[in-house]
Amino acid sequence: MFELLYGVNILELDHSSSKPCKGCGVVGGVYLKYSILNTEAPLVISFSNAGEVTNPNHIHETSYSPWGYEYLCKKNLNVISFSCMGETTWYRNDLFIDFLESFALQLKKFRRKIGYDGSMGGYAVSAFANLLELDSVLLMNPISSLNTSSLVPWETRFASAANGLNWEQLVTHQS
Repeated sequence: MFELLYGVNILELDHSSSKPCKGCGVVGGVYLKYSILNTEAPLVISFSNAGEVTNPNHIHETSYSPWGYEYLCKKNLNVISFSCMGETTWYRNDLFIDFLESFALQLKKFRRKIGYDGSMGGYAVSAFANLLELDSVLLMNPISSLNTSSLVPWETRFASAANGLNWEQLVTHQS
């Protein structure tokens, strides 16, 4: 399911270790890059917006980072940044959601988890906030849904995503 591209596998994160955990990987059409410096410090989880989709040709470049990653690293925060790869799937891929459900257990050791992003990323932060047990979120102009048939008939900006994905089904965590 999760393909490690380089670095330390975040699924094997040792919370008792004082060594940083950095790397990146791919799961369910989503690229993720992470930098865990200290599990006692807050963790910021971000999801790239629709204008910042990852080009699959860049995923093996160590210098490439999803939206927000470099900024958050410069603040010496723990960071996990997600980005759709190749197209705007709105993070609704079943493999990705399955990954998040198991990955959420790895995040329980962090004292504080913060979600941060806007637009499509704001949608993802809010859609997965409960699953990831986020303590707080900072959402900038989040999209709540692309269900144009009943919830947001005026939303025409993302027609291909609205038509190509099932917006009748909510993204939820089954506890």
